[in-house]
Amino acid sequence: MGVRHTTIDDVHAAVRWALAHDLPALLAYRQVAHTDRGARWEADAAFVAHWQQATGSGLPAFRPGGPLPRRR
Repeated sequence: MGVRHTTIDDVHAAVRWALAHDLPALLAYRQVAHTDRGARWEADAAFVAHWQQATGSGLPAFRPGGPLPRRR
């Protein structure tokens, strides 16, 4: 089994979570995410990894718009 790539649903879930729980991480992501395509993909992956680590969730965002895990 290979590495699972970050999906747009993962990024959206991470952004929604950060709006409520980690604005500094969201600000840092936004500063890097729009420089170029390669930097965007790296920023997306790092931001989603931060969200998953902070929430204890290694699962993808299966239900966009669903409830997000809370920071533990």
